[in-house]
Amino acid sequence: MSLCQAFSIDESNLATRREFIQLGEEERKLLSSLIPWAEKIAPELAREFYDQQFAFAPTRDFFAGMASRKGISMESLRSALESAQSDYFKGVFRGAESNWGTSYFEHRLRVGQTHDAIDLPLKWFIGSYSSYQTLTRKYLKKHSRNAKKREAAAAAVFKVFNFDIQAILDSYLLSLFRSMGVRLDSVELLPGQDRTEKIGPLKSSVRSLMSGILQTTDNLRRSAELLTHVSGEMESSASAVASATEEMDASISEIAANSSRASSVAGTAVQTSQKANQGMEGFAEASVEIGNVLSLITSIAEQTNLLALNATIEAARAGESGKGFAVVAGEVKELAIETTKATEEIARKIDTLRAHVTSTASDIESVAKIISEINEIELSVSAAVEEQSTVVKEISRSAAESSQNAEQTRSSSEELARLAEDLIDLTSKLEMAE
Repeated sequence: MSLCQAFSIDESNLATRREFIQLGEEERKLLSSLIPWAEKIAPELAREFYDQQFAFAPTRDFFAGMASRKGISMESLRSALESAQSDYFKGVFRGAESNWGTSYFEHRLRVGQTHDAIDLPLKWFIGSYSSYQTLTRKYLKKHSRNAKKREAAAAAVFKVFNFDIQAILDSYLLSLFRSMGVRLDSVELLPGQDRTEKIGPLKSSVRSLMSGILQTTDNLRRSAELLTHVSGEMESSASAVASATEEMDASISEIAANSSRASSVAGTAVQTSQKANQGMEGFAEASVEIGNVLSLITSIAEQTNLLALNATIEAARAGESGKGFAVVAGEVKELAIETTKATEEIARKIDTLRAHVTSTASDIESVAKIISEINEIELSVSAAVEEQSTVVKEISRSAAESSQNAEQTRSSSEELARLAEDLIDLTSKLEMAE
């Protein structure tokens, strides 16, 4: 879509503009006749025009910044500017051939749009036409000695300048509205009108837009305040969780240490019980050996008793000569009987002790099994505690990150609220300015 179409500018309402500034057929014929002259002097006029522009500090600084942004020298920039201005001056006269219609006006609108895009201050753009008028009179005076014709030509050129300035202002103004999001087609036009005649409704659209922005900004501010509050609570909760997990981690570490010590003690107990069990087994083996010895003693006592009996019989046969031997044989027999009784008593006690040892060994073995089970449980607890400690540390880390994120969110929401307040103030100032 062309700019003329966007602004609803056509041949009909352009004719109305020309009629208002009295740019008519007489001016068209006069400037058409001066096309050869304009094409001849345009380069020199443009060069002198930029002598003035580059001599004026503010415009020279603007062009210096423009050259810097483009990455070219001031000489290269000036050469391009002079060429463009030379074409512009020629176009003022060539436009007479088409009666400065929509094609001409479209070009002027785009020139204005371009200067708006490079951010050329409007005061320098419009103000430069004063220099154009002075230079036009100067070069017309060199061309013709006919004062009346010179004045008529100068007046005609100035009317075209006025026509061009309208295009520039329209372009700047309507581009401004478009950049603010105002739809230019939102206003109704009567036949023959263009959108530059509807500045009032467009301003109303801007006010409506600003009101919407104000309401949205206020909602944004409220949301930011709520977010700040929630972020503060999140930060407090995250800090509490971090503190609790630190305490839990310390408790778990203590439990792990105690569990490790208990496991170590249980292991020692298992080893001790195993040694005791081995000792009991050794004692049982020794009691068996003692029993064997007692059996041997009993056997010897029985043989001794038998020998004593034989000796008594032999002593009886010997008569008086065998009485002493009979006494000794009797004592030996009694000793054998006492020995048998003693070994039997020892055997009974050893059997009783062996039964106790066997029972104790069984109990020790049961205790060892229980301690082994306790040791396995302690090892499982230790592993679980270690795993839980890892989880708690991860929770603590996540809580710390949550606290940090909450702090960042709170700071961002506070900044957002501040920006919202600034935007509200700015919007209010804009409304006051209207």
